[in-house]
Amino acid sequence: MADLEHLSARVEACFQRILDEKMVGIPILNRELGVQAEGFHLWEGRPLGIIITPWLMSLMLFPEDTDEWDQGLLGSRQSFSLPARDYAFTLNEFDELGRCYTHSLYSPMFDFTDQGSALAMAKVVLTQIHQPVELSQPSDEERRIDAYMRQQAMFDPEPEPPPKPSKLSENERLSRRELLFGALRADGDGK
Repeated sequence: MADLEHLSARVEACFQRILDEKMVGIPILNRELGVQAEGFHLWEGRPLGIIITPWLMSLMLFPEDTDEWDQGLLGSRQSFSLPARDYAFTLNEFDELGRCYTHSLYSPMFDFTDQGSALAMAKVVLTQIHQPVELSQPSDEERRIDAYMRQQAMFDPEPEPPPKPSKLSENERLSRRELLFGALRADGDGK
């Protein structure tokens, strides 16, 4: 656990340095937010957590000892199957941290009014990514309706095509004027 606390402190220091040295005057900064690492824990042997900054919130996944991420191409994408769903991560490298995979959650961060709201969202995300998505099973009523509809489809004949227009005799045809002005013929003599 001390290793995860040490990693969290290193992540915060790294992003604080980026904020102080490289993000000065950048208009996408939410000045109400600071740099904070949240919820680093082991997932399948790899440290996983969230970094909150004034410009982004991202999941960060660090390698376990057996991972060979040094051979990967920076900027390449890798899918990781967390319990909730697959997430596409991008391979990054930070001077103080080495290589890790990141998945952007928010950027820019103007949806958050203060550090507390950003932290609350990070905690929600950390909870949700570890909850498997349960596909709901149809209710008994839905199954009965589905069975009924399938049964009806077997017995109902295909709908009949609409009747083709019949050819009108010369006496039954409407003139353009009659057609445009809606004249109805009371009898079949054409006048």
